[in-house]
Amino acid sequence: MIFRRSILMAMTIFTGASAGATTPRDLRSTAIEVYSETQNLTAANCTAKLSALSSKVNSYRSWELMRSVVKRDSKTIIENLWRSRLNIREKMQEFADNGALSPQCVSSIRNAFRSFRFMEEYVAVHTLPVGAWVEAKATRVYSGGFPWLVEGPQKLEVKDGDVLVSYGMAYGSAAIAHVGEDSGTFSHMAIVHEDASGKLVTIEAHPEFGVKVAPLEKYLTDGKGRSAVFRHRDTVLATRAAKRIYDIAAKADFSGHPIPYDFTMNLSEPSRLFCAEVVKYAFDLAASDLKKKNVMPPFPTKIAMKNPYILNAFGIESRVTFAPSDIEVDSQFNLIAEWRDIARVRMMHHQQAALQMQFRWLDTLSYQYRSDLRTIIDSRALFLARRLPLFQGFVDDLVPPDLSERTLEAVVQVYLVSEDIHEALVLKDEEREATLGVLLTSAEILTAAEKNRQEDLEGYLAYQRWIQFDRISGSPAPSSQQWHWLLRSDAEFVD
Repeated sequence: MIFRRSILMAMTIFTGASAGATTPRDLRSTAIEVYSETQNLTAANCTAKLSALSSKVNSYRSWELMRSVVKRDSKTIIENLWRSRLNIREKMQEFADNGALSPQCVSSIRNAFRSFRFMEEYVAVHTLPVGAWVEAKATRVYSGGFPWLVEGPQKLEVKDGDVLVSYGMAYGSAAIAHVGEDSGTFSHMAIVHEDASGKLVTIEAHPEFGVKVAPLEKYLTDGKGRSAVFRHRDTVLATRAAKRIYDIAAKADFSGHPIPYDFTMNLSEPSRLFCAEVVKYAFDLAASDLKKKNVMPPFPTKIAMKNPYILNAFGIESRVTFAPSDIEVDSQFNLIAEWRDIARVRMMHHQQAALQMQFRWLDTLSYQYRSDLRTIIDSRALFLARRLPLFQGFVDDLVPPDLSERTLEAVVQVYLVSEDIHEALVLKDEEREATLGVLLTSAEILTAAEKNRQEDLEGYLAYQRWIQFDRISGSPAPSSQQWHWLLRSDAEFVD
């Protein structure tokens, strides 16, 4: 693999000039245009204008870009797209305050944030050396300066009452981000409190542990890929919320019996809490204390998966819930700053595509996850290991202790399929970077994932034909990733 990557990097040097044969589209001008247009956003034109701008940003293809030009213009492109998102949030608050923020506008805002964020990250990774994104090491959250960190009018300083949203580097994170009707780009949420000693701590719910109180430093150094800081416009309410949930969570956590994690994602019952529910509960308590109104989230996520397999396997009962990305369309909060690990951002993009496409195939192609010997063995091994003293403490840090064998098998199935798709996308990205000097764009990543599905299906069917008709003749077996063993439709079989 190392030798192969060396060859690909050498190819980049020799083929980079050929990319200049095609006149590139001007991404810099597009970013400037987007910024200008978002200044003219109104409640009446919100849906149409943002949809058009999102489509324009998403329309770029790798062969229309040159690495040297993207790198040269990176500061202008990233700053204008970032400032466009701040413009949209400012307009969103204005619309909400005037009672003119429609669900259609909100949906377009979500899409615009997703599109602009991807392009910011896409451009940023091209400021690094070729291949620097492959197997990169984790970086401390909020470090690195621009373009790792982009800030609003206020310089970043995490404060009591702030809400932190993040995206982890695991397929579970990608799954959480994509279960909703509108896909998000955050998968976790925490609230910050300044304790009696003056130290900042986070209160957050983890599937593995329940609701925990931990130093902010732990949050900053646990390998996140993306994180943003949101601050409530009512600072009195925010600091009260942080104190109320801290008192409750700390009492339970420090006694050795933390509040359990809520896998149902039900917002109405606080004896168990999932990550966003911790924040909602905190603000609900504070609003009650202060006799204030609190509607959080004003635009909740609708879980619209037609195929219920994942939802049932994980015990998700709610069909309307509070997803971490919902805070992006909550006008009660200001966006203070956002950080992304540029060196590892491509891993996030691949993960998001792998899960997004799997969920799409479940709903549109009637795909189903299948049991096989490996998934059964792996899930049972995890199930049993949590009950053996030798592995307790290690396995519990990775796998929630109260997950059923069925849920664990679903985890294994999603992981194995996602890994295969991820590996295929890495190879496609390496090849594109070697031949054109740039990486796959957002639309191209999804196209590559779909092409991988088609190729893998062909390989799976070829193998099935070999088993049924050719194996006895001694002809060699065809090779393929063949993740279709684990995920396919009933119609995909050999007669």
